[in-house]
Amino acid sequence: MSHPALPDAPSGLIRPLGAGFVTALVGFASSFTVVLAGLGAVGASPSQAASGLLALTMAFSLCMIAVALATRLPVTFAWSTPGAAMLAASGGAIGWDEAVGGFVVCAVLICLTGAIPVLGRLIGSLPVPLAQAMLAGVLFQLCLAPFHALASVPLLAAPIVLVWLACMRWAPRWSVPAAMAATLTVVLVNAALAGVPFPADLWPRLEFTAPRFTMAGATGVAVPLFIVTMASQNVPGVAVLSGFGYRTPWTASMLATGAEGSGLLFRWSCDQSRCHFRRAGRG
Repeated sequence: MSHPALPDAPSGLIRPLGAGFVTALVGFASSFTVVLAGLGAVGASPSQAASGLLALTMAFSLCMIAVALATRLPVTFAWSTPGAAMLAASGGAIGWDEAVGGFVVCAVLICLTGAIPVLGRLIGSLPVPLAQAMLAGVLFQLCLAPFHALASVPLLAAPIVLVWLACMRWAPRWSVPAAMAATLTVVLVNAALAGVPFPADLWPRLEFTAPRFTMAGATGVAVPLFIVTMASQNVPGVAVLSGFGYRTPWTASMLATGAEGSGLLFRWSCDQSRCHFRRAGRG
């Protein structure tokens, strides 16, 4: 497959830059709260979870730049939303340092998947209905969260839901960013009415967490996270891209993600392995 030609004029950059901006905005806004909830569920403090999100974003940004330049393909990396949802639904039985050790083990497994193709084929052989059932079980409680919020705090939740529904009807692409903006507005207005002081320091700081490798971290975090990420996100994603004629740089993507998550690029508290990568589109 021949590589697409680079735009010759500044005007030709508008469309790809716009696609990249929308992809980053929607991808981040639609799921970063799930990542924070997942990290918190496995023992991270609010500052550690914020550190994890920051380090995670920095790490996969560098991976995107490196792999895209190396392959000349518009590849994007992102965290595993199903994996984070699984942590949010089932975490709490281990400590944060054990969870970080589990993230590192999961990243090593992803790295091995890139280095040993038979492992990727083995994961790909999982029945599709089984992978879909795993994903449905993980996401079900998250899908019910807006309805629980409407029942418990209707004045706060209703504006967010209404904004999302309106955008889904008239501007689907912007439904998630608009809902995020509505959420921030509701939070700020509610805090102002309640007299809550504005935080003096909103910028996250990277906090190092030394991983502790235990059997509980491997069986409770590493293996389930690896299976959910690979079976429900990576392998189906590659199949979809292949169906549209795209050649996915599987080995490079797996190795970069594994190296990133295992601490070869970053050794901070957010070594939550992720490997969902998407193509930014055909243009």
